[in-house]
Amino acid sequence: MRKSRHFSGRIEWFAALEHGRDHRDAASCERDEGVVAAGRASALPWFLLAARLVAATGKRVLRHGWNSHQADGVRSVLAVAGIGRGAGREAAKPVKDTLAPGGAGAVQGAIALVGAGPGAADLLTLRALRLLQEADVIYYDRLVDPAVLELAGRDAERVFVGKEVGACSWPQDRINAVIVAAARQGRRVVRLKSGDPGVFGRVTEELEAARHAGIPVEIVPGVTAASAAAASLGRGLTERGVTDRLMLATAACKPGDPEPDWATMLKPGTSLAIYMGVGKAQSIISGMQAAGIPMSLQTEVTSHASTAREKTVCCTLGQLPRALIDGAIGNPAVILVSWPKSDAQGHKAEIAA
Repeated sequence: MRKSRHFSGRIEWFAALEHGRDHRDAASCERDEGVVAAGRASALPWFLLAARLVAATGKRVLRHGWNSHQADGVRSVLAVAGIGRGAGREAAKPVKDTLAPGGAGAVQGAIALVGAGPGAADLLTLRALRLLQEADVIYYDRLVDPAVLELAGRDAERVFVGKEVGACSWPQDRINAVIVAAARQGRRVVRLKSGDPGVFGRVTEELEAARHAGIPVEIVPGVTAASAAAASLGRGLTERGVTDRLMLATAACKPGDPEPDWATMLKPGTSLAIYMGVGKAQSIISGMQAAGIPMSLQTEVTSHASTAREKTVCCTLGQLPRALIDGAIGNPAVILVSWPKSDAQGHKAEIAA
């Protein structure tokens, strides 16, 4: 095992935690199946310490969350996988028992509504990473990439609560109920949503459920799909002197709601990002055409942005339905439509004629 000189703080290696006693024999650390490292007097946040720990040992960080007042001599604990996991799990049991609801270290549960980003795990924010490592239970959506879930703590329970478009295997009321129930048990709950939870992520319903129950709740922003799509295309969502307004819209409206009013959203000088619009492309185009929006506008579609399955097509607005079919583009996707300010006069003259 490499020495602790790779860290800015003093690092002590513990082979196991047995009956609350520390084992500081570095040689035994090499043999033990579960290794626990504790950093003392480090000025680094734990997640940066964890990254350096991985670099120094070549082992995977599995768990964080125990503090010095919860286990003798152990501070900023990071559990790391060695040869196997069985011994490490048994060794850590006394500490985990202390942290269990009702134990000496029990704390009030809390809910974090966390943005998982567009797909790529390295686009996750540092705060989201910390909460995933500390979570007791994670309720995640269909579009959350498996690589993001791999960053969660080893012992975190993972519960799939995803929805397919047009199907509700997990109705929103049920999701609200389970996250509140878990937090009432004293558990740290992460509600993991793709992209940014505040952008078409039904965050309001879950916020209200938590607040009504008197449970602490926070929102952790994530990289939204429109930003990732534009980055994949190698351009910005807006351009100085060309588009000075950005509109975000979803084609997946609440059942019974009218279709979006595209005429009010898309005007000269606007970049419009339409989420989940592939299945309604023909209806969207028909509505825009009826509103007098030019069918020659530049249109770009990116599906599965930032992932290995990413696909992109570029066309005019009028060509969109056919381009989606030819390019085998499906949801999740973002349709980006740009209407430059310079086209305003020409459009007015075209309407007058």
